[in-house]
Amino acid sequence: MTDLEECLVMLRPLRSLVRYCILSGLMASVGLLGLGCGGYSAPSPSSQPASVTVSPATASVPVSGMQNFAATVMNDYLNRGVTWALSGSGCNGATCGSLSNVASTAVTYNAPATAPTPNTVVLTATSVNDTTKSATAMITVTAAVAPRTAALSVTMAGTTAGTLTFSNTPLLSPKGSSEPEIAFNGHLMAITSLGWLFPFGTQLWTGDFSSMPNLQGAIDSALTKAGFAVVFGGGDADVDLGSTGTLHATTIVIPINKPFRAAQISVAAITCPGATSPSFSISNCTAEIIDLAGNDRPWITSDGPHVYISYHDAGNSALIRVQRSDDDGLAWTRVGDAITGAGATTGNSTVNNIGGPIVADPVSHNIYDIFAAGQVGILKAKTADFNDVFVSRSTDGGRHWTPVLVFRGPLFSTNMNVFPAVAVDPTNGNVYATWSNKSSAGTRVFFSFSGDKGESWSTPVIVNVAPASSAVFPWVAAHSSTVDVVYYGTTTTNTAGAVWNVYLAQTTDNGASFRQSLVSSTANHAGVICTEGTGCAPGTRNLLDLFQISIDPLNELAAIVYVDDTLTKDSSGNPLPQTVLARQQ
Repeated sequence: MTDLEECLVMLRPLRSLVRYCILSGLMASVGLLGLGCGGYSAPSPSSQPASVTVSPATASVPVSGMQNFAATVMNDYLNRGVTWALSGSGCNGATCGSLSNVASTAVTYNAPATAPTPNTVVLTATSVNDTTKSATAMITVTAAVAPRTAALSVTMAGTTAGTLTFSNTPLLSPKGSSEPEIAFNGHLMAITSLGWLFPFGTQLWTGDFSSMPNLQGAIDSALTKAGFAVVFGGGDADVDLGSTGTLHATTIVIPINKPFRAAQISVAAITCPGATSPSFSISNCTAEIIDLAGNDRPWITSDGPHVYISYHDAGNSALIRVQRSDDDGLAWTRVGDAITGAGATTGNSTVNNIGGPIVADPVSHNIYDIFAAGQVGILKAKTADFNDVFVSRSTDGGRHWTPVLVFRGPLFSTNMNVFPAVAVDPTNGNVYATWSNKSSAGTRVFFSFSGDKGESWSTPVIVNVAPASSAVFPWVAAHSSTVDVVYYGTTTTNTAGAVWNVYLAQTTDNGASFRQSLVSSTANHAGVICTEGTGCAPGTRNLLDLFQISIDPLNELAAIVYVDDTLTKDSSGNPLPQTVLARQQ
């Protein structure tokens, strides 16, 4: 084992440091890159006239909001692209807004804080090669979208003991795995989990609800076919089984170029056609890097051929970026950001949030994204105690978003335990949110629902009860008016003496009442479950940051994938976490 591999194995629970370790190892091997010349002929100008188009041609952007635009130049000699300019009859200079992320074929428009009068701004793209050729986009600057408020008060859900039973099947791997995800298409399950030991990778299992899932291998391996020498995968992952029969996945990877001189923490999109076929193989998967800007925690969802990936821009503004594919995951375009264009909400959340999953409603075609943020001027830039929970909604395929405040916890309480989660019931369009809040009153799982497609939310209720007196890592799934919330629970506080189990709380009345059932047959972890990332002590972060539940849409039974670090040990005698599949009986 090389020094680099030993470094990676030791630091596997500290994923940010793993990335640093990889990059540091690469820097030590960097040489000077020389470029030769010879045998090159400059292209000749086309005899055809150039033409320019801008997309979208029209857009409505709220004050302080943003919108991405792209330019296409036909017959563009040397691919020089366009220059960009803003103008308007009611504005001049900064009063029209500003441009950022300026490139030869793309730009981001940032609306001013006050709408001009009249409120139309013209964005012009002019060909560099032929300045007589240009195109425009008409931008309407609208008033700020005020976030709806949520009640500060909460109530108990009236949770009682449940009687559901579960089978528990370990998905043992010699390298271990943690932080599993699950998705359904009919009875077919797709399960991903992050490899624990070197060489890591995101492991994929597929199978019918009633059968033992088959281990397909590391789905990140599709990236080696995309021209990279090495891909360190398994940083984060999410999986989706589309109605088209295509498996979609997204992972955080560190691709390394063939000269082995450069690497970057990146978001990968993986597309696997024919996932519902008995002959399915990951050898048919294709993959591409959709963002190289130093990212974190991607999520994926689909609505027919429309696939969405959201992720945290960890390298810059820490905004939640969203990309969309309209061809079942083959080509990707960046759309709107889930927390921009909303005035104070945007101010609170920029460089001040943690993003949960993105989900699509196949009936209304709305898209929802959940995140937690701190209060600007009070918590922002001072702590990571994100006491607010928002659900952002898009009704136009991710182009524009409206965040709605669902919960405001007490000051200096935190919803970082770890990700908030959101789900849509595809049979009725109801939307459900859950999160874990830690305050002086305890660490408790909360729940809220929206019956009007995310426009307003119910007063949050507390779900967990003894013996799950403290609860973390909640997740939610919904189908046919049944909603299941899962979490890790312990009878004590989150301390060294804690003994943890997996619980499911089920409601059929939108949270008015729950019935809490024990899922795990034995305890899955003893001691602290740390949620502080690289600040965690060894052995306290074996469960990483989440586990998931999904509901088989045909038999209406729940399938849960969680982590148990009591089953196996590594060669040094340390707990080796393993993924477990629990199925409702």
